Amino acid sequence: MKNMKFILLFVFIVGAFWGINFYYGCGGDDSDSDVDGDVDSDVDGDVDGDVDSDVDSDVDGDVDGDVDGDVDSDVDGDVDSDVDGDVDGDVDSDVDSDVDGDVDGDVACIDNDGDGYGQGEGCLGPDVDDNNPNCDIDPTDNDRDGYCANHDCNDNASVCTIDCSDSDNDGIVDCCLKSPREIGRYNTPGSANDVYVTGGYAYIADGRSGLQIISVQNPMNPTLVSSYDTGNALGVYVAGGYAYIASGAYGLQIISIQTPTNPILIGNIDGIGFASKVYIDGNYAYVTTWGRGLQIISIQDPNNPTLIGNYDDNCGYHDIYVTGGYAYIAASDGLKIFSIQNPSDPILVGSFESPDGAFGVHVTGGYAYIAAGYNGFQVISIQNPTNPILVSNFDTNGYATDIYVSGWYAYITDSHTGLHIVSIQDPTNPTFISNYDIKLNSAGEIYVTDGYAYIADMNNGLRIISLNCE
Repeated sequence: MKNMKFILLFVFIVGAFWGINFYYGCGGDDSDSDVDGDVDSDVDGDVDGDVDSDVDSDVDGDVDGDVDGDVDSDVDGDVDSDVDGDVDGDVDSDVDSDVDGDVDGDVACIDNDGDGYGQGEGCLGPDVDDNNPNCDIDPTDNDRDGYCANHDCNDNASVCTIDCSDSDNDGIVDCCLKSPREIGRYNTPGSANDVYVTGGYAYIADGRSGLQIISVQNPMNPTLVSSYDTGNALGVYVAGGYAYIASGAYGLQIISIQTPTNPILIGNIDGIGFASKVYIDGNYAYVTTWGRGLQIISIQDPNNPTLIGNYDDNCGYHDIYVTGGYAYIAASDGLKIFSIQNPSDPILVGSFESPDGAFGVHVTGGYAYIAAGYNGFQVISIQNPTNPILVSNFDTNGYATDIYVSGWYAYITDSHTGLHIVSIQDPTNPTFISNYDIKLNSAGEIYVTDGYAYIADMNNGLRIISLNCE
């Protein structure tokens, strides 16, 4: 009986001890070492056996076992697990990984000629000729000068490409002067000695056929509108509705052209010598003669012209230009300068001798430009009219017969080599622009206006040369 009691007590003690151990986890697997309410056998802050999404055992800023793409290793505001500067999983259109100046995935511009046009999304557009920077979106090149229409200031003239300016404001595009061409002609019945153009009409001093009036309103199709027989016609000047004709032995004739289709003689004066050319200034007609020098005639009343002054000279006087109180005369021995401040008493104040004489003269800007036969074209300073000085000359390779100055250009006719165009922007250094050989077989007087040169060719009548690109 005592033994049974002892056995029962032992069993009770052992059972009590086991029960306590079971409850408090003395075996190490189920203890709560940090008294946090969770059994934590390894003291790692995680409940044993609990798959917890919030445990960060390696203190790396990421929850252990969480592949969530939200790591921000460089603290830049973008999750970047591989520290490459790009947000993980983000397809970035602005990355330039090869540092070539082009965003990855963008097709660069293939542009051989550097005009911005070529192949690729980076170009301004497709290029019709990627080896020519002067052709890009428009292939049109009418004049075949290598400049397409949208790059060519005049696509109908190969001499004009990027600059179609009129630098001297004379109504003529500078570059077009490189390529003058004949566009019209009218064969007069006589010998065309001189020409004056105004109001859409060309007035021709046509030798024995007198005055010929030709419409040039369409320069490509000049048309005779009327004529008047003056007996002879060597020079012509038009002013105030009248045509003044230097008529050789017939002196000066004055013809009303107020109606160009019906010219009417209203006045004349002879006995002044063999009249060769005439220039009108104010109420006076200045007439050059062969063998009688300079004759000055009052035309205040065109019906009754009156001789008021003269300067006799046995030289041949070929041409005349009047300006600033002086008359400049192209004579057989060179340039002669007369003071005409008192028209009744012209005074020779200066002269310049030219070996072949002078046949045409034009004065502007302190210089006299003369056509000097085999000496070509000469530039003479007349800033001091009493002491004219040669400053330059230009060889026309023939026989220069007349000259007209417009803007920065001199137009010289040569009976052997045709029309010469020379820049006189610097009068001391005339520069060749172009030559158009129209094969003038005789002396050609010239008049330039509205982009055309009108030439009186003794053997071929009126010749019309376009100076503009058309």
